[in-house]
Amino acid sequence: VGSQLPRQLQMKPLIIATFCVCLLLIFKANASKKKKDIRDYSEADLERLYQQWADEDDNDDDDELDMKPPQEGFKFDPSKMTPQEMMQMSKKGKTLMIFAQLKGNPEMKETELITTRWQQGLLNGNIQTERYVVSNNRVLFLIKDGSKAWEIKDFLVQQPECLEVSFDHHKFPGLKTEL
Repeated sequence: VGSQLPRQLQMKPLIIATFCVCLLLIFKANASKKKKDIRDYSEADLERLYQQWADEDDNDDDDELDMKPPQEGFKFDPSKMTPQEMMQMSKKGKTLMIFAQLKGNPEMKETELITTRWQQGLLNGNIQTERYVVSNNRVLFLIKDGSKAWEIKDFLVQQPECLEVSFDHHKFPGLKTEL
C-alpha cells in the first residue's frame, strides 16, 4: 500500500494536464465556429441560410402533426340532456345575477348578517360570488360562471331565512317555511 501512494501522486499531474488539453481543444473548436456578422454574408451564405430555414420548417410541420393524438369528434346529443343541463351549458362562463328574498321584514343589519353567512357557505362549497344587499329583505348574488346558478339556488332555497330565489326569469320558492 505504501508503494502505491507515490505512484498516485505521480499520476495526478498527468490527469490534470490531460484534462486541461481537452478543455483547450474544446474552446478552440468553439472559437473557430464563431458566427459571421450578417453584414458580411455573401449571396451564397444567404442562400444556404434560407435553405436551412426551409428545411427546418418542413421538419417542424411533420413533428407537430406526428405529436398530436387523434381527436374524437364532440358528440352533442340534446335528447340525452335535461332542460336544466341545457340551461347550464348555455350559461357556462357568462355572468349571471341571482336574487334572493328573505322571509319577513328583517332590518338591514340582520340582512347583512344572514346573507354574509350564505355567501360564506357558498365560498366553502368553492363557489365565489359577489353579494349586494338591494333592500332590507332582498339581496343580489353576482357570479362569473352562470352554470353554477343551479347549485347556488339549491343551497339558498334550503336556508330557513330564504323566501324565494330568482334568476333568468325563473322563480324558486324556499323549501323551509316558518311554523
